[in-house]
Amino acid sequence: MESTFGSADGPEHAASGGVLLELLNDLLDFAKIEAGKVELEETTFSLSDIAGDVNSVFSAVAEAKGLALGLQVAPAALGAYRGDPTRIRQLLTNHTS
Repeated sequence: MESTFGSADGPEHAASGGVLLELLNDLLDFAKIEAGKVELEETTFSLSDIAGDVNSVFSAVAEAKGLALGLQVAPAALGAYRGDPTRIRQLLTNHTS
C-alpha cells in the first residue's frame, strides 16, 4: 500500500520540524520571561546567515503550498553583529510565519 502523504524525508517535513522546534523554544522562553529568568546571549553573528536559515525553513513550507518565498538582504545590513542570535532568529521566524 502506498502512502499519500509523501516521504518523511521530504523538505516539507524537515521544514515543519524546524518550525516546531522554534515554537517549542518560544514557549519555553515565554515561561522564562514570566518567571523573570531570561538570560540573553551575547555573541557575534551574521544577520544575513540567520535570515537565510529562516528563509530556507519557510521556503520549503511555501513551496509545498505552491508559493515562492525570497530573501533580499540590504548591503547595509551585511556584516557581523553582537547580540543574541537566538532571539533574532525567533523574531524573524515569528514575523515570517
